[in-house]
Amino acid sequence: MFCIPKYAAEKMKKAIVSGEFTPEKFKSLNSTEARKQLTKIIGNEIDAKAINLLFEKKLLLKNQELAMYSFARDVIGLSKEQKEATSKKIKETYAKKREMIEAPTGRFLEEIIADTYSKKVKADIDLDTAESIIKLSKSFKLAEEKWQNALDENGNYKNPKDEFTIGLNYGVKRQAFEKFIEIQKMEAKKKSYGLLATNKPVTENAKTIARNIKTFGVGGLFDFIGDNSRALKASFDNSFVGRQARKAIQPRFRKEWWSMFWKSFRDINRVLTADFTGGNWKTLKTKQGLKNFFLNTTVLAKAEAILDAEKASIYARPNFAKGRYDSKEGKLDIGVREEETPTSLPSKLPLVGRFFAASEIAYNISAMRLRADIADNLYELAESKETRLSETFKNIPVLKKVFAKEVIDLNDDFQVGSINKVVNDMTGRGKISNRIIGEKGQQALNKAVFSVKFAQSQLNTLLSWAYFGSRSKFARKQAAKNLLWLVASSYIIQGMFGLYDDDSTEEDLTSADSGKIKFGNTRFDTTGGFGSYMTALARIITKERKSTITGLKTKIGEDYGSGEVMDIFWNMIENKTSPIASAIKNAINRKTFEGEKLTPQNILTDLTIPIIFETGIDAYKLDNGAMMIASLILDGLGVSANTYAYSGNWENSTSKWAKKFKLEKGLKKLRKAGEEYDKEVNDRILELRKDSKFKKKTDEDKLKELNKEKRRIKKAIFKKYNFKD
Repeated sequence: MFCIPKYAAEKMKKAIVSGEFTPEKFKSLNSTEARKQLTKIIGNEIDAKAINLLFEKKLLLKNQELAMYSFARDVIGLSKEQKEATSKKIKETYAKKREMIEAPTGRFLEEIIADTYSKKVKADIDLDTAESIIKLSKSFKLAEEKWQNALDENGNYKNPKDEFTIGLNYGVKRQAFEKFIEIQKMEAKKKSYGLLATNKPVTENAKTIARNIKTFGVGGLFDFIGDNSRALKASFDNSFVGRQARKAIQPRFRKEWWSMFWKSFRDINRVLTADFTGGNWKTLKTKQGLKNFFLNTTVLAKAEAILDAEKASIYARPNFAKGRYDSKEGKLDIGVREEETPTSLPSKLPLVGRFFAASEIAYNISAMRLRADIADNLYELAESKETRLSETFKNIPVLKKVFAKEVIDLNDDFQVGSINKVVNDMTGRGKISNRIIGEKGQQALNKAVFSVKFAQSQLNTLLSWAYFGSRSKFARKQAAKNLLWLVASSYIIQGMFGLYDDDSTEEDLTSADSGKIKFGNTRFDTTGGFGSYMTALARIITKERKSTITGLKTKIGEDYGSGEVMDIFWNMIENKTSPIASAIKNAINRKTFEGEKLTPQNILTDLTIPIIFETGIDAYKLDNGAMMIASLILDGLGVSANTYAYSGNWENSTSKWAKKFKLEKGLKKLRKAGEEYDKEVNDRILELRKDSKFKKKTDEDKLKELNKEKRRIKKAIFKKYNFKD
């Protein structure tokens, strides 16, 4: 039932009774003119558009006389007497309206489409755009009809080859139609900053600034900086393959993972090297092609073309036809923008933007491709009675029957949705329920946390085997297998390196080095980020923490400087904040995460320099060039690298000797002396941690020896710089 405000209903009622609004008056008007007339009557453009759209839709009904009654009733609720009063006028125009629908001459279908989509995207759609929608829709529907005819009653292709002809054509047409509609929505929502100019008066520029503030507000500036800093920090790599997809590196999904891995580099290569002038793939042979390469002219078009092709191929899959990807109990996250790259704006930067776009497209397509492939794999497993043991004993009927499993009914949305949730978790896309924090709360959380859905997927990996009621038995079983394989494979990798150097691995879960391989001061994560959750859980249970630098253990809440149990949660949150949230936190604390004094330079660095470059620089400073190269390569593939070590932080020390050193020798020499001190202390710590005698000592004796070594090195540095404390 259509509903408009009471004041509008009263005005429409008066207009109909008085004859100001009659069907014959409106029959020759196009949508724009009709809206203007209705706006005069109603006095409100939004309600006028809604009433006009209702009028257009009623014209499409077969019984036009009933349609006109229906229109009047829906708008103002006419009584029986009032209907009779307008009946004569309606009947007079009925024949003409019928003729107009059968052979449109006044109001065109484009106009009805325009009003329909204007309501959907909350913006005016012109007739040219409406015509494009009709053409794309017709093409899509024809392709869909052929596609449906190519499928059997179970949603499978009658001829498997049709998936790559009829199915792919359907996918292309569908993607073209959906993308066009999405563009209209984006255009409707798009806001642009008013530009300042030197040839304008100061007062005019001031008004422009005021309009910008009114349009975007402080939140608009926060979103702009937050989205772009997040996108820049997570760019220039192919990290999805080893981080979000780490849980898929297991025997059952080896084909799916390797396919995604190699194709991701193919996509990167196409974005980086191919010219796309005029929408055609060409190599960089022409001058125009080279110009486009350096100015980055066509990079976004290329990236979109690759993305569209992948979406089209997914739409052609049998499991899409069966509706499994879009199960109402849990959708597979395909065709969504990944949270690490919330904006494509950096892609427009000359030359550099090309590498950003290559990284972004590899990330988004790899996620979509792998999710669909793993989902298909698990659907097949669910529908199969065969297990590895039943296959092993296939020639012994009794044993084969014992080890055969029950087939899962994939017509059950709960079963399919549960599988989709497991697949999303496996590929770094956990779902946060809107019922818990609401949509706006989720948006705010996503801006504060660097990868909140990835973090949720890690928690689900740890706990989803126990999600009784919310996930099926089959899905929980797969989740348990994924968890066991992730932990086991990580320990296998660490064990292999531990045989070579027992100091390169850490078995104690209360240490942040657990799950990592250590070379010097650089650590490489073998768990895809999952290890930090295991460490947090171990610390909460044991109330102990092992230092990654000294190797000493402390009792949380008991020993000096050990903090409290709640600090474990705060530290985890602090380590996962978004770049903009970290910048705000640092501004409040007036120092960086590393304890350095806050400067415009390190603020800008923290907001813009990609993580992969930061880790490479840290590895070079604290270790060597070889470790820097290893860090760049492995971190670029998603094997997170972290380089850190002990720091006396002499430059920012407030002790008396530091102030005196700075006064006598200057800040530059204090900084240099502090760097030398840090290096010698770290070298000595690494030596002691490998010393068998040192390992046998108690933690108390270890601490005493470390402090003794620090004092010795400090004294030597003072002597070198001819400084007396």
